[in-house]
Amino acid sequence: PSQLDWEQPLTNMGLDSLTTVELSDILQDSLGTSFKATLIFEYPTVEALANYLAQEIVSPKPSTNYDIGLVADENLSSGFASPVIPIQPKGSKPPFFCIPGGVGTAFYLHSLAFHLGQDQPFYGLQARGMDDRSEPHTNVEAIAADYIDALKNIQPQGPYFLGGHSFGGQVAFEISQQLQKQGDKIGLLAIFDIPAPLFSNLIVAGWDDTKYMSEVVRLFEYFLKENLEISYNDLKVFSPDEQLNYVTERLVQKLHVRPSEAAKRQVHGFVKVLKASVYAMGHYQPKKLYPTPIALFRSSDVRIWNTAIGMTDAIRNQLQKNSTLGWEQLSQRSVELETVPGDHITMMLEPHVQVLAERLKTLIRAC
Repeated sequence: PSQLDWEQPLTNMGLDSLTTVELSDILQDSLGTSFKATLIFEYPTVEALANYLAQEIVSPKPSTNYDIGLVADENLSSGFASPVIPIQPKGSKPPFFCIPGGVGTAFYLHSLAFHLGQDQPFYGLQARGMDDRSEPHTNVEAIAADYIDALKNIQPQGPYFLGGHSFGGQVAFEISQQLQKQGDKIGLLAIFDIPAPLFSNLIVAGWDDTKYMSEVVRLFEYFLKENLEISYNDLKVFSPDEQLNYVTERLVQKLHVRPSEAAKRQVHGFVKVLKASVYAMGHYQPKKLYPTPIALFRSSDVRIWNTAIGMTDAIRNQLQKNSTLGWEQLSQRSVELETVPGDHITMMLEPHVQVLAERLKTLIRAC
């Protein structure tokens, strides 16, 4: 403990969504207090978290039985969790609202928020369905409407600054369309490495249960920087329930965390939301289009897209010919194109995210 930097963010020390589950269990057992994953963003350092826990022990609040790493604050009027994750809520600039990729967790966006700086408020919008009390939306329009209700509680009027990674880019685009239909202005829409619906709804065709689980495994490997040594062929001999148990056991083993139902719920939540996201992406067709200021951030390493299950030579050739991946056609104006280091996932993680953040800051300042 004497060697810890009490002022360094816990996420910089390697705390992630899964190890937060273990931290929650330990705090619950040893201190008798509840702990939710979003507190890592509200109290990001050892010192801040220790002060919060000291107050909780002295004057504890009633427990709300949150599923750690899966949900945000409770919205008592609807009975569902609020999608808003206040990753970095401080600052004088207009907030930046960012939608994560297909598994729905906003946890991995913390590095982008950090590098945008302390004066840039940053909110993640996390998918419903990552807990056992709600089901995920299965169409992009409904997701967007849900998020608009939430973000207007933070910022009632535009102009809005929006971003979305992977599937989240399409959700962010639909949010921009619905906001403009309501009379609001869009300051900037930043799309992080996803083709327009014309292409992407074909790329995700043909996924089976094993593919969904193997994609979740791959994402855990990226986020946790651990090789779980689980292949598609390893998983396909199991039923979905057996796959869930197998993957959870391997995560617990590799990360040296305690087995828990919370860890299993997190894996199950990721798979459930990913299935809904892929279905929504495959059926999304934008309707009336509004002229939207779009900045497309493309990854320099395109191997993940080239090996996607639904990728064909015809789609690949179209994407190679279309530098904006179809977004210029939907924006009704020129698209700002930025190529950043990394692949589809690592562009959002250290160290590549630093380049993305600097270019995004430049674009926001120019608005």
